[in-house]
Amino acid sequence: MFIYGGGFIGGNPATQPMYDWVHQTGDVIAVNFAYRLNLFGYVGGHFVREDGDLNTGLLDQRAAIEWVKRNIHFFGGDGDRITISGESAGGASVILQMTAYGGNRGAPFRGAIAQSIGYGPVFHPDEIEGYFAELMNKTDCPLDETSMSCLRAAPLDHLLKAINNITLGAWEVIVDGDFLPELVSHLIPQGRFSKVNYIGGHCTNDGRTFVGVNTTGPTDADLIACLEQRYKHLEVHSRTTMNDAQQYTPTLSLGTGTWRISATTWVSTTPALSGKSPVTVGVSMQLTALCRFNVPNPVSIANTPYIGVGHGSDVFYLFDGDGPVGGGFRGFNATGKLVSEEMIAYWTSFAKTGDPSTHRMPYSPEWTNWGSGKRVVLTEDPNIGDNKTDSTEEPFTQWYKDRFIEVFATVALRMLGLVFVSALALLVTASSGGFLPFLKSHLGPVVNVGYAAYVGNHSSPAGDGDTSVTFFGNIRYAQPPLEDLRFRAPVQLDEKVKNGGWVDVQDARTFGIPCIQQPANASVESEDCLTLNVWKPSWAKAGENLPVIVYIFGGGFYYGNPAGFPLYDWVHQSQNVIGVSMNYRLNLLGFLGSHFVQEDGDMNVGLLDQRAAIEWVQRHIHQFGGNGNEITISGESAGGASVMLQMTAYGGTRGAPFQGAISQSIGYGPVLFPYEYEAYFVNVIAIAGCPLDSTSMSCLRTTPLDVLIKAINANPNGAWAPIVDGIFLPDLASKLIPEHRFSKVNFIGGHCSNDGRTFAGSNQSVITAADVVTDIEKRYHHLSNETVAAMLEFYPDPLIPGSPYATQYDRAATIQQDIMFGCMDWYMANHTYARGEENSYLFRFNTPDTVLLKANPYLGVMHTSDIYYLFDGTNSAPNAGFTFAGFNATEKLVSEEIIGYWTSFARGGNPARYRQEYSPKWTNFGTHERVVMTEDWMGLSGGTASVMEDVTQDYVDRCMFWMLRGNETRV
Repeated sequence: MFIYGGGFIGGNPATQPMYDWVHQTGDVIAVNFAYRLNLFGYVGGHFVREDGDLNTGLLDQRAAIEWVKRNIHFFGGDGDRITISGESAGGASVILQMTAYGGNRGAPFRGAIAQSIGYGPVFHPDEIEGYFAELMNKTDCPLDETSMSCLRAAPLDHLLKAINNITLGAWEVIVDGDFLPELVSHLIPQGRFSKVNYIGGHCTNDGRTFVGVNTTGPTDADLIACLEQRYKHLEVHSRTTMNDAQQYTPTLSLGTGTWRISATTWVSTTPALSGKSPVTVGVSMQLTALCRFNVPNPVSIANTPYIGVGHGSDVFYLFDGDGPVGGGFRGFNATGKLVSEEMIAYWTSFAKTGDPSTHRMPYSPEWTNWGSGKRVVLTEDPNIGDNKTDSTEEPFTQWYKDRFIEVFATVALRMLGLVFVSALALLVTASSGGFLPFLKSHLGPVVNVGYAAYVGNHSSPAGDGDTSVTFFGNIRYAQPPLEDLRFRAPVQLDEKVKNGGWVDVQDARTFGIPCIQQPANASVESEDCLTLNVWKPSWAKAGENLPVIVYIFGGGFYYGNPAGFPLYDWVHQSQNVIGVSMNYRLNLLGFLGSHFVQEDGDMNVGLLDQRAAIEWVQRHIHQFGGNGNEITISGESAGGASVMLQMTAYGGTRGAPFQGAISQSIGYGPVLFPYEYEAYFVNVIAIAGCPLDSTSMSCLRTTPLDVLIKAINANPNGAWAPIVDGIFLPDLASKLIPEHRFSKVNFIGGHCSNDGRTFAGSNQSVITAADVVTDIEKRYHHLSNETVAAMLEFYPDPLIPGSPYATQYDRAATIQQDIMFGCMDWYMANHTYARGEENSYLFRFNTPDTVLLKANPYLGVMHTSDIYYLFDGTNSAPNAGFTFAGFNATEKLVSEEIIGYWTSFARGGNPARYRQEYSPKWTNFGTHERVVMTEDWMGLSGGTASVMEDVTQDYVDRCMFWMLRGNETRV
């Protein structure tokens, strides 16, 4: 997708046709689009903030990218393999799409190419009030709270006059606190941007286009005047430093006069930064590469030879000799054509694989990444007969790096942060630990994230002391959801690096307090609970780039405690992963629903908490030795449902802040819509003593916690769960999945052999066919009579010869399992694989929880049996408690097997690559098989009895029966 430039005031996608890109490669889809410009795209002022949106031009770009993500498959494209590209203001747009929302919402693209980033100085809304007042004057609108409604009614010709008579460039990108939360120069060193494959570069003489004409004898004063004309926030210290530091002395082969000025300006408009390789090591970019375009636009250089390889030269070769707007296309001579084909090949290769060299032209040099300390220089070979270019790679010079750092560190340019590729490389070292002080504590090892530091311990909270794993707990990932933040989406902490990273060390040696449960007990639970926990190999340090597993606990969305699911064994066994778990709000506090909540609050805040925790991990896990671009989320029951809902979040339009997902025994549904929660809401209001009107939510936010606890305990368990809110959950998952409205990631899904038995009454209560219907309808209230009748035929009565069910209880348990646990995993795996994700796998867990089996033998391999083996024999207990049973020798092998599969999957998407030696090779969904994990009870094999089994057509048919009836089951 190409975003045109034009200073955010002009531009037309028709001047950048992508025919040559598609024609040359034959296997890419190309897209460009229009977006609002000047006043229409970037009008600013506090009146706009109050009754409108800032940066609508950038929001247009985002909407276009998200449209492509949703719909490009109809044109033959892959919405999960989008690369955005742009030049000048388009290059700036690329960077701004990467830093959008401070990196909190993920990016709807996986690659970015930023050319000659043209951006800045950037203003805050209050700094352009004068322009807004002038706009009001020219449109005869009042300067008051009706300003925006007046502007919306103003005739277009009035607005056009205002555009043409107010200072050129008055309307540009604004720090709005939302899409652009801060100056990019602040966001980048904090790691607050989406990590994607990245190419950036500039033209050799970009700066010459912006320093006026070539005259003789300019002085230092001319240099300062030139800069101050554009960068009005320059301070005296900055001017002096730029000279005294001798960064731009005439003796540096720059020449004198105008060339010295253009070099200074060039730093503010080009990717002028380099350094040791912090991008791939520090912020976990998959690939980052630099280039310098060194072939002039022949039309421009004929008119103004002193410009050289001026701004826009690269665009000329990308788009068939593109000239200024309305200037037409000039085409190329033979050697120019080779340059064009070379650049297009690099760009399209990058779009296809993330590596510009994979499908480069035969005559083009291999383009190595940032870590090589080199960049490619695209240069024309003037000799027609050579049939090649003169392109080569060149090393970064230290002077090149130093002058960028000097200007960036001292000059208040109010610009993009001087970013081009380089800022996403060197500046980010601050967020990767390179510029943070190493802090110590006598209590244990310390990790510094810049705004806070944490001391952990080498002892597992599960009781298994071992110095191979270090634990950090009770780490806040969002502001406390108290007072006005109750029933609202989580709010990010202030994560600015403080005091240069010299911060107090916080004790993180134990878990945080669990969130309020149901039934609730304030003596052991808290509303202030948004914390997470990290387990890392003790040897791992910042920059190791280990894959990360984030575990989401289950519990019906109304109870649960991450302390019951320690990831110690996972990290101890693998030594090549980082483990993370988190608290999230539950029951009423996490899933309150009603139209009153929609109007004055947020729904599904428990799911939003999970998202915020994952995004915190994305931003900061590199300090613990992890890779924020290699996250796998995992969960069981409500946690497995959470994993699925994180995949379907926003209908897949915002991308996912993770690369893999493991959904176990998806416990989900029936899902309600907001209007169906009104009765529960009325009940809560009555107990809280609040009015049922527009003040309901503000009253609930001031209601004492002990009163809310009474409301929680007065309602049935599971009364509050995920809601179809139209935003995070735009529709039922059974609708979103077949429409491919989910984020495509590596996927494992599965369930326990007898999951359904836990939810089908007992073998003493379900005896007749009528009991089966009662059991199913008790949970699924929206089933039609036709569906119930079809269900009884589809699952034949045990009395019918050939029925697979020995009893009516078995029949009911199978139905319960298929609706809730046993089919959604197959459905997601099927559609993930159909979208081209080969790393899609199924499993059936076939080893019982021995503690629960002893209490209820008829339940068999019941719900939660798998997590017993994943977490040292865990079982839940009252008041957010838990117990650990440990294993005998054959059980231990099952535990090591499933952990081996899970951690192998996290390390690249393949569960078989690093499996235990005795475990079967787990093949993907395309083989129509799934692994069955079973204990070798006799212990004769030295391993397990696990095997691969066929996914039967009968099972698939049962699943399709229910998935096509999602409107009735509400899953």
